[in-house]
Amino acid sequence: MATLYDLELQESNNFIHALMNDGMTPALKLMQDQIKMFEGMGEAGEAALKELKDPESDMGKNYQRLQKLQQEIKNVMQMTQMTAELAQKANQIFSQNPPSLSSLSDEDRQVIRDYWLKKKMCIVALLKKGFTYEELFS
Repeated sequence: MATLYDLELQESNNFIHALMNDGMTPALKLMQDQIKMFEGMGEAGEAALKELKDPESDMGKNYQRLQKLQQEIKNVMQMTQMTAELAQKANQIFSQNPPSLSSLSDEDRQVIRDYWLKKKMCIVALLKKGFTYEELFS
């Protein structure tokens, strides 16, 4: 039987991490870590940074899109009143692997319900803005 955490991952994979980090998706975090690495790589790093900052290159386009997604996630979080704190509380509850909503305390059940409702509203708003499921959940 799937736990609540399994259901969360099945429905929206890593999106909770973006919500917990004020819109920064795991893909953007990885790219920013790579930038730091490139900065210490001499000429090879300079070439990679140049490509990353080039809005016409594939890497540059991807980086700009991820930055735009981060800003839009922040905007829809504000619009839906989703907070990083709520996502963090929900993640703490999910990490305990409760078997169902009914096994939670009333307070924890309300946290999960609030989180799921606001998360769904965020996802719908982002899809309407033209972002794809792949962009949101990778």
